[in-house]
This record gives sequence, C-alpha cells and structure tokens, in this order.
Amino acid sequence: LFRIDDNGESYTPDFQDPDQTTFYEVVGTRQALSANKRKYGMFRSRYPQFTLKIVRPDGQEIQAP
Repeated sequence: LFRIDDNGESYTPDFQDPDQTTFYEVVGTRQALSANKRKYGMFRSRYPQFTLKIVRPDGQEIQAP
C-alpha cells in the first residue's frame, strides 16, 4: 500500500517482482487504464525508486504515462 497524496489517497499495485523494485498493474480494459492513469502518474512521481509496469492479462506491457 502506497500513499500517493497528502490527503490520504493510496494505491496498491497488483503484483511485485520479489527480486526487483518492480511492481505490476494488470489492466483488463481501456476504461480501467483511463480511469487510473492519474494514480499511476502520482505513484511514479512520488516513488521514483520503484518501476511500475502496466500490463494486459496476457502479460503484454502497455505504455502508459
């Protein structure tokens, strides 16, 4: 669980690669991707030491801001 703003909003990625500092978010639809872009961006800016990869259910990475 990561706090992403000063108002207490938080974000929890779906999975973490235990050997690295990489987290994964699995997105099933374009609507889900669009609805959460803000959270992804806030996570990346607040926690630059971690990598967040957005992937489809088949594992294909999605390039998202």
